[in-house]
Parts: sequence; C-alpha cells; structure tokens
Amino acid sequence: MSAAGKASELLPLERISDRFYIYEPDPESPAPDNGRNDKEPSLVLLFSFMGAALQHMRRQYVAGFHERFPHARIVLVLALPRDWRPFARFEHEYDTLLDLLAARCDITDLARSDALRGTYIHCMSNGGCWCLRALVNRAAIRTRASEVILRPRTVVFDSCPGRASYGVTVAAFTAALAPPPRKISAPSPDGPQATQKPARSPSFLSRVTRKLGLGLLVTIITLWYGFSRVKRFVTRRDVIEELRDQTVLAQLVATHSRTYIYSDGDKLIRSVDVEEHASHARSAGHADVRLEKFPSTSQHVVHSRTDPQRYWSIIEKAWRS
Repeated sequence: MSAAGKASELLPLERISDRFYIYEPDPESPAPDNGRNDKEPSLVLLFSFMGAALQHMRRQYVAGFHERFPHARIVLVLALPRDWRPFARFEHEYDTLLDLLAARCDITDLARSDALRGTYIHCMSNGGCWCLRALVNRAAIRTRASEVILRPRTVVFDSCPGRASYGVTVAAFTAALAPPPRKISAPSPDGPQATQKPARSPSFLSRVTRKLGLGLLVTIITLWYGFSRVKRFVTRRDVIEELRDQTVLAQLVATHSRTYIYSDGDKLIRSVDVEEHASHARSAGHADVRLEKFPSTSQHVVHSRTDPQRYWSIIEKAWRS
C-alpha cells in the first residue's frame, strides 16, 4: 500500500449514529498534483454489507476511497442485523441521513434531477441494497412524492444484487451475527519463553444468548418467506422479486455509469443473477453498464482483497469514464 493509503487508515470518522458515519476532507489540503481534482466526486455514499465491522469498512473502503478521491466527503452507511424488519420499522432512522446530507452537503431534495450530480454510490451485497432502498423510501415520505429517483453520476454494485432466496437470507443474517474469529496471540518480542495472554473465548452466557438470538431470527425469516410465498400465490405477485427490482432499477438511476463487481466463487450471490440484472438494466435504458467478473477464488465482498489493484482501478474507471 502507498504512503497515502497507510495514512488513510487513520482517517477520522465522525459518528452520527450507530449506523451513519462521515469523513470530512481537510478544507486546507492542497489540490492533487495529477490534475484530477475537477474529476473527483464531491460525495461518496458507501453502503456496507450486512453486519460489516466499522473498523473493517474504515480501513478497507473509506481509506481506499479517500486515497483516490482525497477531496470527497465520504458517508458510510452500515447495514445492521436489525434490518431484517420491514422498512416501516427502521426507515425512520434515515431521517438522520437526510438531515446530514442537507446540513453538510447542501442536498435538501433527493428528488431533484441534479441533487446527486457529483455523487458516487457504492453498494455492497443485498444488505447495502436494502439500506439504499430504505433511503429512497424515506426521501419519498419527506418530500411527499409518489417516488424518488436517485440520479448519481456513478453507481457500483459490489457482490450484488442477488435473488432473495430463503437460504441466502438466512446465511447473510447468521453470518452477520456470528461471533468474531478468535485472535491468535502474536509471538512475544522477548522470545518464546515470555508469558503470553491466551486468546479469550466467548463466555457460556454469550454463546447461549447468541444461539437463542439466531434461532429467533431464523424463525422470523422463515415466517416472512412463508408469508411472501402465500401472497405470491394469492396475488400472483412476488413481493421479494419486486423489492429486488425496485431497489436498483425503478428507484435508482445512474445517469452516467453503472458497474457490477462479482464472481462465480460468491456463495451468497449467484453470478447469473448479477448478469441477469445487468441485462435488465440495459433494457431499462441504462446505456453504460459494465460487468467486472473476478475469478472464482474471489468470494463474497472480498474482491478488494483478492485483487486490490484491479478492484480500485475499476472504482476509478467507473467515475472517470
């Protein structure tokens, strides 16, 4: 990693809530000497995958975007395990984001065609799409509009969108609630004879609580999918597929470019679903649609680590095309 990248790892993020964080660029920082300052986004909206750790997003993605677009504000939106609820139960949280965009970015009405002209949207996994949809829902309520169509300059979908199958949904939420991996103690600089603290394992109570929570969550997801199947049979409408399409087609329009980053090795999001969605996007009138397929060794939301040079080259190309 370059020196700029190492410095970016320590970028200060201002906590707005447990879901929203913002990085404000230094207004006194000099323009980059590569002549690209006029081609940088003014705002990066970064929607994380379900259960993403704040520090991981900060080091891996906020730092990466800052290294390439040093004068851009970066707003990080975390997809949280509690997002399994219907939109109506948690979309009010996005009032905070709308207020933030108005106060810091002078974006007061997302329904305006030029509101997001200088904005880059990066959406990770179906969890990120879910959050993006919640933002659109709340913006429509705030503006009393029948619908709000976002028109950012660039949208990149990382490991999404996939079909909302029962197995994929359970896997995504259980992974988000899984205990973090145990840390292995590093060798002591004083040699092998030095005393080292053993890695701590979760307590019995925390393990039991987590299992009970996972069991309850799987039960709720099962009931929700059962309800959606019954509704589909009665009304001949698939509400889950409608949500998938609305999230990234009807309520989101990239006026400049749209890029899909995916792979055959993704065990949660099938590559055929991504390719099908890109085809639908072209049919819906999105002219600049790009597919960036990584090798099968690259799994779900780890493409930036599998081949960081290619990944960030795609990010820059998506904006500057």
